[in-house]
Amino acid sequence: ARNTHVEATLNLSVLPRLEVDVFAFALPSRGAYEAAIADAGFENCEWTDLTASWTAFTNDRLAEYVAAEDRHVRVHGRPTYDSQKHFYASVAGLFQGGHLGGVKFVATKPL
Repeated sequence: ARNTHVEATLNLSVLPRLEVDVFAFALPSRGAYEAAIADAGFENCEWTDLTASWTAFTNDRLAEYVAAEDRHVRVHGRPTYDSQKHFYASVAGLFQGGHLGGVKFVATKPL
């Protein structure tokens, strides 16, 4: 599974950005993820931190979106473009600021 998780250094001032801008109402810590996986009966959990690549991806996604502004406004309209740009910028800023992390985890569940 690939998912986002909250970094241990989460500043409470970013909570409104998480909830309002990116609709993330609950982001568990690494420890909470691992506990939930274990509680569900999974074993051998391998956790791979993808934060660096996700940070680069979110930055690139924003830059590419902005570069194609004329096309997006023509196809979807200004309000949709502005809303999507705000979302992409918020996510990129949260990753750049060290408030979000990306993760891949693989686990097994005994039969």
